[in-house]
Amino acid sequence: MTTSSDAIGTILDGRYRLVALLGSGPTSSTYLGEDLSLQRQVAVRVAHPDFANDPEFLQRFAAEARAIAGLNHPSILRVYDWSEEPTGAFVVLEYVPGGSLRTILSERGALSLPQVVAIGSQAARALASAHASGITHGAVKPANLLFDEDDRVRLTDFRPSEGAYDPFAAGAELDGERAKYASPEEALGSPIDARADVYSLAVVLYEAATGVLPFQGGSPISTLMARVGMPLPHHPALGALDQMLARAAAPDPDARMDAAGFADRLDALASSLDQPEPLNPARRQQPTYPVVPPTVTVNSSFETSETQVTQSPTGTTIAVGSKTLASGTIGFRSPSASELTGAVPVAATSALLANARPATAGLDGSGGDLGAVGSEVDFQFDEERSRRRWWIWVVAALLIALIAGAGIALAGGLNKAEVTVPSVVGSTKAQAVDQIQAAKLTVGFGRGSYSTSVPKDQVLSQSPGGGSKASEGHEVTLQLSLGPPLVTVPAVLGQSCTAAEAALTAVKLSSSCPTAAATYSATIPPGKVVSYLANGTVNAPAVPEGSVVVLSVSSGSAPTAVPDVSGLSYVDAGNKLRAAGFSVAEGSEYSSTVPVSSVTRTTPPAGAALSAGGLVTVYVSNGPAPVTVPNVVGDTAAQAVKALTAVGLSPNIIGSGSTVATQDPVAGTVVPVGTAITVTLA
Repeated sequence: MTTSSDAIGTILDGRYRLVALLGSGPTSSTYLGEDLSLQRQVAVRVAHPDFANDPEFLQRFAAEARAIAGLNHPSILRVYDWSEEPTGAFVVLEYVPGGSLRTILSERGALSLPQVVAIGSQAARALASAHASGITHGAVKPANLLFDEDDRVRLTDFRPSEGAYDPFAAGAELDGERAKYASPEEALGSPIDARADVYSLAVVLYEAATGVLPFQGGSPISTLMARVGMPLPHHPALGALDQMLARAAAPDPDARMDAAGFADRLDALASSLDQPEPLNPARRQQPTYPVVPPTVTVNSSFETSETQVTQSPTGTTIAVGSKTLASGTIGFRSPSASELTGAVPVAATSALLANARPATAGLDGSGGDLGAVGSEVDFQFDEERSRRRWWIWVVAALLIALIAGAGIALAGGLNKAEVTVPSVVGSTKAQAVDQIQAAKLTVGFGRGSYSTSVPKDQVLSQSPGGGSKASEGHEVTLQLSLGPPLVTVPAVLGQSCTAAEAALTAVKLSSSCPTAAATYSATIPPGKVVSYLANGTVNAPAVPEGSVVVLSVSSGSAPTAVPDVSGLSYVDAGNKLRAAGFSVAEGSEYSSTVPVSSVTRTTPPAGAALSAGGLVTVYVSNGPAPVTVPNVVGDTAAQAVKALTAVGLSPNIIGSGSTVATQDPVAGTVVPVGTAITVTLA
């Protein structure tokens, strides 16, 4: 059985030499390769031979390669070529030497906030481009974010269709690795869409900024279920990213922002941060690999012929049987800008070349076809002459295709009627699309522009302009308003209302501190800003210019009920009130019902709401209030007794007369309740 390492040195389709194994997954292995035609490094993902007889696998393998090859974005790893032959399906990809985010995090831990925001912005833009083409990534994780020499992101390993196989696996992967970044809906077995990609990217950025992976369980199942219905946990290292990631990773998919909106917010935040430091300057040095003795193949499979390799200062000579093949030096160059952005895919060029090649002659003129299964390798040629002949066929094929295309376009254009382009400037997006399509024209959209006067998604301009003539089917490009430009909200938390309003006015934002928005806070002093609300979002890091920001000011700690301490001693009452967060003062009063030195009442009374630290006055009983001795001189004995007992005094009657002659204490004296009053009768 052929192993991944056995394939090193193999030349696929007579063009792609496998130089070194980069990683291996359950259905494919990835190699550093050399494109012998263009003399450049590539990455080649080769399906394992076990899947050679699985037609469904091969069909989906090629379909996904074509779909991803159609994505043209600077942050998406380019697909150059592919083969779906049962003898060896493979995909040829752009090779970037900067390693993956997983490698960087493993080597150095958490990144700085500017680095995380820069990475996130590029990845979100790549996802937005894929989503606009109807493609969901399906496996966003650190291992699938690669970097070139300048720290620019390349998103790879798309999984646009879910299944039991993995045609684009970049390396060995356990189920638990994908579970770390999967969305809650995937945990529940629901179908995933573009919103799941946004969730996964938010988790990746959370780990990159904090060094901690949220929702980490002891198994893939526990990791997945830990995030169902749960918001992303807060972390102090996130800073201004905190609320943004919480929104992107909302448990409910409908509450998440889309990838384009996520990228806009990251860009706005990046404008307020320092320039990110290089991720790892030493990483920019390209890795070196040993010279590998190539194995010549006659097709895309791993069947090999016996070879001998001879090294010389000018290159490597490969002997196959009794013949030799001068392969040149093993060296690479990076693809040029035209190669990265060219309109003609390598795969299409290969197909044209195959059709243009004479049926009776191979590349060596011997009549053999190097791409035919079982063809005998028996040739000897000069490398430079062959390369020139190869390009002659390419140029010829391209000229034929261009001439044919021009003829078809001309014939089609002659049969198309001219129509008047409707004027749609100022219309909504939906209205503009309806009008243009009704005129038998097609619609395209530019990047759009920010505008403080034209509402979002209304047409700012169009090309061609309204009233001009165009052929049926011609595209009318619309530039839509993106709404007001985003501005970064200044640091207003903890500021006074006056200072916060001044800072917001300076960046063209309106603000107010309504009493109704005041809130209690145990940490923010009274009168200082606790939070703010703009466009329905709390503490958003950036908002559209001109937005109204509602400031919530602290009212201090929330009030609590005063406990009941009646009947306790002053010492016990004071301890209980202080434990509840209040300060205490002592008072006293007379009471005919509460024993002396016991608490009669408090101010505020028990049950009343009082802010923490508020003063509670505790009143202690001094017993009954003293009374004034009434005048009973001249009263009869019965009258005197009645008057004295009525005020709580105890009469002591002496003598045998009919009326009171004297009393002691005398009338008007203040005495405690119960005092004995001596009354003398005469």
